[in-house]
Amino acid sequence: MHQAMISLKEWNKVATQLNKLTLFLRKPYIIRLIRELEKAFADDEPINMRIEKKLQDGFSVKVNGLYSKINYRDMPWNYSFPSQWQVVSTSLVGKVFSCKVVNIKTVPFSCRVVACRIKNSLPGIKVGETYKSIIVSKTIFGVFVDAGIHFGWKYGSFFGLMHKNNMDSPLDIDILKEGQTTETTYWGKNKEGKLVFGSNNDKFQWFKENFDDLLYNDIQVNVIEHDNKQLSFYAHGKFKCRLCAPKKSELGTELYKKAVKRLVGGDVITCKILRVNKHNQQLHVLWNSMSEISLIGNRDFLRRKNVNGIICTLPWEQDSYHDLHKLENAVVGLRVLNLGDRITFVYNDDYIALLNKEKRYYHKPGPDINGALNRLVHDDVIHCRVVKIDYENSILHVIWDCSPEIAEISKRPEKRKPASNSVLRGSLSIGESIDMDVLGKLSLFGKTVSVLVKKVEDRSGKYKNEYVVAGKFRAALNIVSSSYSLSAKEKKQIEAGLGDQEEFVAEVNGYRNGLVQIEWDIDQNSLGKIP
Repeated sequence: MHQAMISLKEWNKVATQLNKLTLFLRKPYIIRLIRELEKAFADDEPINMRIEKKLQDGFSVKVNGLYSKINYRDMPWNYSFPSQWQVVSTSLVGKVFSCKVVNIKTVPFSCRVVACRIKNSLPGIKVGETYKSIIVSKTIFGVFVDAGIHFGWKYGSFFGLMHKNNMDSPLDIDILKEGQTTETTYWGKNKEGKLVFGSNNDKFQWFKENFDDLLYNDIQVNVIEHDNKQLSFYAHGKFKCRLCAPKKSELGTELYKKAVKRLVGGDVITCKILRVNKHNQQLHVLWNSMSEISLIGNRDFLRRKNVNGIICTLPWEQDSYHDLHKLENAVVGLRVLNLGDRITFVYNDDYIALLNKEKRYYHKPGPDINGALNRLVHDDVIHCRVVKIDYENSILHVIWDCSPEIAEISKRPEKRKPASNSVLRGSLSIGESIDMDVLGKLSLFGKTVSVLVKKVEDRSGKYKNEYVVAGKFRAALNIVSSSYSLSAKEKKQIEAGLGDQEEFVAEVNGYRNGLVQIEWDIDQNSLGKIP
């Protein structure tokens, strides 16, 4: 009978398999370890694993005294590429993590584990603190670092980017290598919620200050004068600003240039942030305060320096400029002063008002202004609209276009000689004999009121909006936005979207052609009644 023969190599293979199968028979304590793993698997309980050495696609680990293997994808955190695990693998050897048994086989013995995710974030982590980090990977724009090594990986991974622009010098990236440890400062999180690291403290201040939320908002800028008489501009005393020239200015570009040249160290100006240049660490700002530009632009005769170099104000204080700036295009009350052969108009008994009678300012047919002027008496008050402010000479340029008021005063008997067609000095307010409706409308100036929308059908069959203020006064609406400029088309779309009998809150800023002039800021006042 023929007997089967096997080679020595095959016999060794069979002997190895038999050794594995009978291992637990010869070492009873191994049976106990396996039973403990089976219990942990059945109860879904976490147990500890210790990383023994790195493998090509994972780590060799010891779980409850028995060897097993764990893949990179089953580790407590993830990296984008396996090469990043290879970089940090040396620092992970000997570290203990929590894991769960997901599969176990007794004969032959095999065990698969998955690490538990580390839920606890780093306690006491603070923006601005410095941590030891390992460079996980390197790119042309920076290095990806992990600060988890600072805590011995006890709290898991703190993976983020250190951009080369955030380093002390962009050339530092050339000397940094993968696997190298370096000191980094934790700057916080970006808009995507990813960690950001750096080493340049000056640039850290720019990252920490969220200027993007302040775009197109006003900010106080300090003027610094150097020994060479050059000026620098800084926001909050530490963020450098670049003063941008406007394409046009309400007060004229010449006055704007004049004001910039007359700035001195110690001035504080109000500017609007146009752009944040974090690369050059610079804010692009626009000086947009008309009152400040007027005040500083006329500094030669409005201000002087005393012997000690202290600036003294002459003759208007800066607060007065802020008050006057609010009067532009507003209707104001002027008191009449009868000075014999001429009349003068004053505002608040402080500022002269010049009444302009040029026809281009008035609707045709215009009211008989000359007839009404001849009937004004001392201490009358008329209401005029401010069309221009002469900050240099403290004069308000006004027009008198309140038709009901002019008509009432024209009914008086003539008491003065006919006025010439020349420009007269004036002020604004109303006389006692003016219609009570006019008084009611004028009393609303500067107030916030509730506006009722009424849909009215015109002759062509189309519906248009009419606005009623205080339940009885018709109004003309101007829609504005404090965050961006609205086009005429957008304003029409907003008006078309208003429903019949809807109410919103607006501010009264004038009275013209029998209509109360109202302004609705859609960012601040939503639809609804006044609370």
